Order: sequence, then structure tokens, then C-alpha cells
Amino acid sequence: MSRLCLPISHYENKLYQKFMVDYHIIPTELWIGVRTNVEISCPIHKTKRPCWLQKIFNGRMSLWPCRQCYLDSLKFKINRDNSPTEELSL
Repeated sequence: MSRLCLPISHYENKLYQKFMVDYHIIPTELWIGVRTNVEISCPIHKTKRPCWLQKIFNGRMSLWPCRQCYLDSLKFKINRDNSPTEELSL
């Protein structure tokens, strides 16, 4: 007996837990769970990214649901790494 697929809201909640953004999942084919081609809508940048949903939850080599959110996260890391350090007094 095959397992029933989880609803779309389950995966939207997982995206929120992982990226802290309320992404919306729009299936582009018959919904079969995590192995479905979808479009993920970003409410911040007003973009849609087509992808295979399982690639988002694939661990270390996963995709970000929104490319611009990914680029913004890199800017934040660069700015945080380049913060001024305390000068040593002689």
C-alpha cells in the first residue's frame, strides 16, 4: 500500500522553518508530494521559480526557493564578515 502524500501546506511550513520566508508553492502538475514540479512564489521579491520540490529539501546541495533571497543572504554574510575589528593599542 502506498503512502498518502502530504498537503502543500506541510511543505510551505517546512520552507518557512528553513528560510524564515512565507513562500507559496504552486504545483505545475498533478500533486504527488515532494516529487512534484512546482513554482515557488516569493512574497518579498514578487518572483516565481520553477523547480522540482525535492531539490529544495535535498540537504547540503539544496536550492533556495528564490534566487534573489539567496543573493541577499550572501550580501548579509559578506557585510557581517567585513565588520570592523577592534584596533589593538600598543
